[in-house]
Amino acid sequence: MSAVHTKTKYDKDLKNLIFIINYYKKITINYYIFSQSKYCFL
Repeated sequence: MSAVHTKTKYDKDLKNLIFIINYYKKITINYYIFSQSKYCFL
């Protein structure tokens, strides 16, 4: 296990983590907007 290999794996995990966080953030924001607009219709 070289240091370079560890760093590459870490970067890959970090990218995946950021992707997942952004994905859920997008869903949360969309859900929030949807629920807000639903209240507007009531």
